[in-house]
Amino acid sequence: MRLRNLVATALALLISIVLLLQPQAAAAAEKPAFVSFDFPLAGVLDTEATGITPSGVIVGRYSSPDYVGHGFILDKGEFRSIDVPGSTFTDVTWINAAGVIVGNYGSPDGTHKGFVLANGRFTTVAYPGNPETFALYGISDGGNIVGPVCDCIWSTADGFLDRHGEFSLINFPGAMGTYPTMLINPGLVVGAYLDQSSHYHGFLMKDGNFTTIDYPGSTFTWFTGVNPKGTMVGFYMDATGQHGLEYDLNTDRFLVVDVPVPGSSSSEVNGINRQGDIVGRYIGPDGRTHAYFMRAGSRETDE
Repeated sequence: MRLRNLVATALALLISIVLLLQPQAAAAAEKPAFVSFDFPLAGVLDTEATGITPSGVIVGRYSSPDYVGHGFILDKGEFRSIDVPGSTFTDVTWINAAGVIVGNYGSPDGTHKGFVLANGRFTTVAYPGNPETFALYGISDGGNIVGPVCDCIWSTADGFLDRHGEFSLINFPGAMGTYPTMLINPGLVVGAYLDQSSHYHGFLMKDGNFTTIDYPGSTFTWFTGVNPKGTMVGFYMDATGQHGLEYDLNTDRFLVVDVPVPGSSSSEVNGINRQGDIVGRYIGPDGRTHAYFMRAGSRETDE
């Protein structure tokens, strides 16, 4: 009798554990490791995902059939275009945890200007004294912004930091051009720079000190973002083409990120959230550019 009771108790416990785990298993099954997607517009030319929040809201850009660039937001499975009123094009580059979006747009006077979109309101951001603020690339959860500013010459752009209206320059020592792309706070900024031989390198600026970070053997490295855990993302080029890239500041390890689509090329990681989910773009076997989402934990780390 005692043995029968023990077996019954164990069976009941096992059933309760299975029932407890079922919702978690179902939730995991509903969240695929990789998703390729396009903006839902007939004849859309290309789609690129550029940023993702901890809650999974994705932003990016797409080109309509008339070759005009637009921003987009993807929230709970629904797409919405983002266009600065009166602009000739709109490019969305990042979204922070609070849902504040940054990017750049074309002004009717032919110049590029940066913008912030918060609570449904667009605000233009321009570096003081320079009408050509090429782009706002990244915004921290604290609302600090980075990007490049130039006099219409991309190769000699200066990087800048905007601390709620207080502007300062960020220039890699000795570089022709500096392009900060994302920051955790004013003391930790990542991006790329162009050296005097016209080669692009990734960089980290931490507490005012600059460090070059290049994927080994690459001819071009560009970092597009970083999350609070210290994972930098971007892309690099070598003899085999362009590949997506992750770099862990804590372990000093690189990870090559190529999308699992046969026949695809030119992968690029653009955005990462605090959990490690990433978004980006790639060229498919159809020759078109597609956006993608890849869940954290679905990638292996290179040595």
